Amino acid sequence: MLPTSRRPTTPGEILREDFLVPSGLTQSELAKRLGMSLQRLNGILRGHRAVTAETALLLSREFKTSPQLWMNLQDSVDLWDAAKRMRMMGALRHYSSAARSTRARASTKRGTAPRSER
Repeated sequence: MLPTSRRPTTPGEILREDFLVPSGLTQSELAKRLGMSLQRLNGILRGHRAVTAETALLLSREFKTSPQLWMNLQDSVDLWDAAKRMRMMGALRHYSSAARSTRARASTKRGTAPRSER
């Protein structure tokens, strides 16, 4: 279940706080062990990059977890972000239709047709 009051914790934060720090590995060491670029790993750790299925497999092999752990963490963030975008689009649509109604009422009072009817 998604939290409703805050964005879910990113896989990168979990990776950093629960796996990287306790293991004593540096980002550079982990990137080498995983066979990925330091930039890619840093993007994941900072929450700017998503965990892909390939990355989930690499992380699960390195830390003896399931790939589903990493994919589920990423899915939670993705669903939260998508729901937020949809809420914003709904609010924009509501604002847009309200603005059209207001313009239509104003032009009717002035005796001119709304732009869409000209």
